[in-house]
Amino acid sequence: MSQYNTRHFVAAQLEDGWMLQSEHVTKLQNGDWILDREELEELSELLQTLLSQS
Repeated sequence: MSQYNTRHFVAAQLEDGWMLQSEHVTKLQNGDWILDREELEELSELLQTLLSQS
């Protein structure tokens, strides 16, 4: 199982997909996340890294 960590996010490879976690972003009651531009860019870079590894 691979795991990638950034300042605000952790992505862990599961058997059949990926799990994305964050303790540092604002989460609404319905599960939506509110990201500022820096967090959004960080998440985008993380996702690009995951895509390039698959």
